[in-house]
Amino acid sequence: MSISAAFWDWVGDRWRGRWVLPGYNARDANVPRNKVVLDTDDIGTLSKLANGQATLSYGGSLDTGAVTIATWPDPGFVPLCTFHFSIAGGEWDNVYTMQNTGSTSGNYYIKVSRTGIVVSLKLINSTSPVTIAWTAFRLPVM
Repeated sequence: MSISAAFWDWVGDRWRGRWVLPGYNARDANVPRNKVVLDTDDIGTLSKLANGQATLSYGGSLDTGAVTIATWPDPGFVPLCTFHFSIAGGEWDNVYTMQNTGSTSGNYYIKVSRTGIVVSLKLINSTSPVTIAWTAFRLPVM
């Protein structure tokens, strides 16, 4: 296997570039961070820890209870996360507004821990799937 000091490739769903110091392989995920010159997946304090999306589908009323939508290895802190929501495949929004016909409180929660994200949704009289796109950053929540 040859050692590549740098690469710029299509990885998953995006372009990624990575450059390391001489003697290290840019394609080796175990290269110590102080030997990486630049990694487009790790560009500073807001570098990405993990990201993904989950769709919760249902018909009629829904009470999901606690559902784990993401997990990752423990980074030693609770990471800052952002969320975007889409209802029934519509436009993405940063705020999840739920319509309900009852006097309910605590309709939903999203809990981020050191190792993942747990979601609980409680909707009344809705038939649309909810998709949650999330990104966890390598920045501790204080």
